[in-house]
Amino acid sequence: MGIFKSITFHFMQKVKRNSLLLLFQIIPKKFIFSQLIRIPHKKLTKAFITCCKSESYDTARFVFSVTPPQQNKVITINFSPNGDNLSILCAGRLLFIYDFSYIFKKTFGQIILKINLEEDNATCCTFSPSSSHIAVGFKNKKVIVYGVNRLNKDKFGQIILKLQWDKGAAISISYTPSGDYLAVVRKELSVIIFGMDHFNQTSYSKIVTEFYKNNEYPIYCLSYSPTFNSIALGSLGKTIIISYYDIIYDDYFNNDIEQKILEDKGSKEITNILAYSPSGDYLVTGSMGNKVIIYGANYFNKAYYGSELVVLDGFKGYVDSISFSFSGYYVAFGIHDTNEDIIYSLKPNKKHFGKQIIKLNAFKKSEKRSLSFSTTRPFLASVCNIKSVVIYY
Repeated sequence: MGIFKSITFHFMQKVKRNSLLLLFQIIPKKFIFSQLIRIPHKKLTKAFITCCKSESYDTARFVFSVTPPQQNKVITINFSPNGDNLSILCAGRLLFIYDFSYIFKKTFGQIILKINLEEDNATCCTFSPSSSHIAVGFKNKKVIVYGVNRLNKDKFGQIILKLQWDKGAAISISYTPSGDYLAVVRKELSVIIFGMDHFNQTSYSKIVTEFYKNNEYPIYCLSYSPTFNSIALGSLGKTIIISYYDIIYDDYFNNDIEQKILEDKGSKEITNILAYSPSGDYLVTGSMGNKVIIYGANYFNKAYYGSELVVLDGFKGYVDSISFSFSGYYVAFGIHDTNEDIIYSLKPNKKHFGKQIIKLNAFKKSEKRSLSFSTTRPFLASVCNIKSVVIYY
């Protein structure tokens, strides 16, 4: 058997409504048993199995695709921080939650919650750090928070909180790592931060602070550092890093708040997407100029903090979404109006760091390419066309 580089066995057995797909892969001196995936015929459109390696995305392969029942346009997708759920936000006032908690459960890969939203103008959504809530931003000056913890049956699928302001669509929202605050980027206006700690009734559901409201820097996206108490903001030709503790606990307008401005030299393109790595050591930004920059973001490593480590360009379109694997060693980019998702290595060595590992081609190009890595399992979800989501393993 050692003379073969790789032998893959496939086994499929139909059991009533479900197909049980088993994958065995035998590699010299190594035996890998892949996860068991139940694929309900009515929920999933296609099913393919090929060999793959856990957390080695140079061999990632398409496993199956999910098409929400109403087949509405997919706006964005997100895995929950605990990896148990996948949210699919669709046009037509629909939000679906899929179960990815345990592969041997009958509900694995199936819809466990369908939420009918109040309005058909949702723009973005994000899970809370505890994975018990999901916040949905709307064009109509509001964010609505829903309960998605199945253990809390009274609040499961129910509205927990409504956050509203005077004007401006929500184009990007993000929780702090502690979950105590929620930041909202208002289109071409400002960034506002709401208190989300229900034990602190003086600030709960209220606007704690607002900054960049005089359009000193128009803000288009934001991301919180998981480890260094910083918030990164995407603007025109630049990325701004500031301490969110300074913003929340100090008077922003009367104190000189420390800012770290990272300029995309020679470019005035909008920084439309950015994300911190799970360790907080790197900040990855994507601009409308079809370029990606990887910055050093470890505040205590002064030699690399704020410096350009890698510049990636030559993409067919601008980057719509950025997502890190659960180890932080890989980062995936969804390229706008294409059928391409590209995965790069961030392994901390000169040979692999910033190098392209694999290009994943979906069946059809999608105007908005949203993607999301699971934070606990080797899954990558990606919009494969306007109305379907593929899952890679």
